[in-house]
Amino acid sequence: INKYLDTTAPWSLAKEPDKKDRLKTVLFCAGAGLRAVALFIFPFMPGSAQKIWSQLCLEEPMNKRPLAENLSFKLFAPKAKIKKAKPLFPRVE
Repeated sequence: INKYLDTTAPWSLAKEPDKKDRLKTVLFCAGAGLRAVALFIFPFMPGSAQKIWSQLCLEEPMNKRPLAENLSFKLFAPKAKIKKAKPLFPRVE
């Protein structure tokens, strides 16, 4: 996801009004990728996975639904506002 964001540069797309649709697609894909990461790390890092899930505005705990439902794009609304959050894994100096 980091490579995808580096390559697509949504911060640059946001400055160009004619690239609004592309920006929406990039942000949606990045969010969908993070949602998948949260699901895949849940068995090993449930607390961190749930934090990612909540930051993506997916309020119901991820372990309350079957995996197939959690993977459905129906849960991930394209117009959802992502919450500002603290770093999940703070940098160690």
